[in-house]
Amino acid sequence: MNDDKNMKDLEEHNNDNEIPSFNSVTEHYHNIVGYPNKKIIWSTMPKVLRWFGYFFFTVMGIGAIVLLFIIIISLFH
Repeated sequence: MNDDKNMKDLEEHNNDNEIPSFNSVTEHYHNIVGYPNKKIIWSTMPKVLRWFGYFFFTVMGIGAIVLLFIIIISLFH
């Protein structure tokens, strides 16, 4: 059932997830270097990668909030 949902999400976003090139030079660069030109669809990725991504972005967000909190506290002392 989960695979059906992932395939449905992939089919729905198949045309919407391509990032357009800015001009012919960037398109050529993307073709030569191999730069990815599609957005990430988190629901189609393996479960381990999704959980790692969720964990990583959560830790980064909490770390940024803690850093701002420490800076604000140090300004008032």
